[in-house]
Amino acid sequence: MLSLVPPALVGLLFYVVMRSIIRADRGERDEYNKIEAEERDKRQ
Repeated sequence: MLSLVPPALVGLLFYVVMRSIIRADRGERDEYNKIEAEERDKRQ
C-alpha cells in the first residue's frame, strides 16, 4: 500500500500543473480575443 503513495503524488502534481497551464492558456486566449475585438471595432 505504501508503494502507491509516490505515484499518486506525482499524478496529483501532474494534474495540478496541467490544470494551471490550461487555465492560463484559456485566460490568454480570452484576453487576445478581447483585444482583437477592440481593434476590429476601431477599424470600422
